Amino acid sequence: MYLGRAPNVTIRFSDYFDNDSSPNTNPLENRPVESYDVNGTFIFFSQIIVDVFQDDKPVSNANVTLIVWNSTNQIVLEGASDMMGKALFDVYGKAGNYSYKAIMPDYRLETETRNFSVDSHSLYEMSPGKIRWINVSDANTTLATLMEQSH
Repeated sequence: MYLGRAPNVTIRFSDYFDNDSSPNTNPLENRPVESYDVNGTFIFFSQIIVDVFQDDKPVSNANVTLIVWNSTNQIVLEGASDMMGKALFDVYGKAGNYSYKAIMPDYRLETETRNFSVDSHSLYEMSPGKIRWINVSDANTTLATLMEQSH
């Protein structure tokens, strides 16, 4: 028998970034994310920010998982909240339609599922020469990035 009080933990998308007028932070269905034309491939970059609270106070070091998917792929990113209770995720990919949600597996909590699309008109066109794609990784994810090719 458990005696005591269960923690009142909540997870939600950051209100501040929901309302910052940028389509690239916490993307929403009614605001297409900006796209970039890189050598003829339309791509996007976005940041998704989640707030974690316990009893209305920010929680640091809470494990947060972000799942982003479309009709053909799924990416799972692992992160932790900072001292302000924010977990920040950098998301990129080819232009298309996506869905995402955040999960706190330790508490079996999750946000609502959100959907977004990527603007079919690119904000910038980039055609860099002597550039090749390579993979770079850190503790949280593996990223493809542009690096100058050595001679």
